[in-house]
Amino acid sequence: MKVQNLKVKDYLEHLRRQVVLEIISDECLAAFSNVEAQYGKEISLGSGFEVRLGNPARYVDYILTVA
Repeated sequence: MKVQNLKVKDYLEHLRRQVVLEIISDECLAAFSNVEAQYGKEISLGSGFEVRLGNPARYVDYILTVA
């Protein structure tokens, strides 16, 4: 297994390209700017979304592992 150690800003850039707008709100996307401002230059072992589809309101957790 290959582990990618990338900067947080690189993971966020990739995740922004994968966004499904029907389940992730503009407010959630805007929050990534705060994460990028605080952690963008840090090395991360991984990053991702946890989308809870069973809830009528859109609900997304952002998962970040900083090395």
